[in-house]
Amino acid sequence: MGGGRAVLLLAVALFVVQGGEASHRLYRSFTLENGMRVLLVSDKFTSRAAASIDVGVGSWSDPETIPGLAHFLEHMLFLGTKKYPQEGEYRRFLSGHSGLQNAYTIYENTTFYFAVSPAYIQGALDRFAQFFISPTLAKSASQREMKAVDSEFRKRINSDFLRSRQILMAMANPAHPYHRFTTGTIDTLNISGIHSSLVEFHEKYYSANLMTLVVLGRNSLDDLQQLVVNSFSAVPNKRIARPTFNTPQAFPVPAFTGIKVLMEPLGVENTVYLYWPLPSLDQYHRENPIYYFSWLLGHEGSGSVLSALKRRQWATFLYAGSGLQTTSLWLMQIRLYLTGKGLDHLNDVISLVFQYIRYILKEGVQER
Repeated sequence: MGGGRAVLLLAVALFVVQGGEASHRLYRSFTLENGMRVLLVSDKFTSRAAASIDVGVGSWSDPETIPGLAHFLEHMLFLGTKKYPQEGEYRRFLSGHSGLQNAYTIYENTTFYFAVSPAYIQGALDRFAQFFISPTLAKSASQREMKAVDSEFRKRINSDFLRSRQILMAMANPAHPYHRFTTGTIDTLNISGIHSSLVEFHEKYYSANLMTLVVLGRNSLDDLQQLVVNSFSAVPNKRIARPTFNTPQAFPVPAFTGIKVLMEPLGVENTVYLYWPLPSLDQYHRENPIYYFSWLLGHEGSGSVLSALKRRQWATFLYAGSGLQTTSLWLMQIRLYLTGKGLDHLNDVISLVFQYIRYILKEGVQER
């Protein structure tokens, strides 16, 4: 690629890493002049090029009077842009070149991604970038996309796991956004002024300095960087701070400890969910303590808590791991599938789990 010096003027924190599990891959990280962070992956053997962009805002930033607005905006961004105004053009381009695309909205993030035949990465990136530069947010399609959001909610409404999670959210501190309903329905979105609120949300939060882009392709790192510079430098930087939700606590201690809730399931499984609210553990991402405890608690071999439960014919399955990770709240979760006998011994099952946890704490961290 020519003009390398000019590209460097647009970037900071530039480096290349070789090695790792896929030793033929090359990596480069840099920041565009508009504040967007970028990671490039060059893989001359990849069967598909791909890209993903994360926007550091999600459903917790919904106005309290419009649950689901962030999710609704995610849907509306697919409807066309000023540069590519025809509705569905992005989807048609990708599907016409062995591609796929999707997006999802969670509490503090909205993520968009695509994959495409490697030869068409340039056209895909340019269309993708326009989501964040000049979307049309076509008002004429609002009703249809509201129904699509509503349909997503209705399809999952009978999930026992999501029903249990909704109970947990209802128990949370009403002053914390975890307490809110965030998916959105036709009832929460089909209101007066919704399109103006949608545009306002996009103009406020969809800022380059809150975005992180990852691009994978067969191209060299220099060529990938030039493609990104050409397509994404025009994303506006509104220089806004990422929304934070550190106070108040979602589950303040001791008010939210030792609580047991019974829920009648719609399915046939007898399930126990155990949750431990934790502060954010992001600062310990290298040590990853959640993974350490999850591995010990989820171990299925001799001496494990699951083997003890199976021996008593109380449980058939145990999952341990992170149930939620945000900047202000993490949830450590254990999920157990109980037999009928296990349900009759519910308190004994819980007691056995806590005995195992106390044993882990007593033994301390083991380095091997």
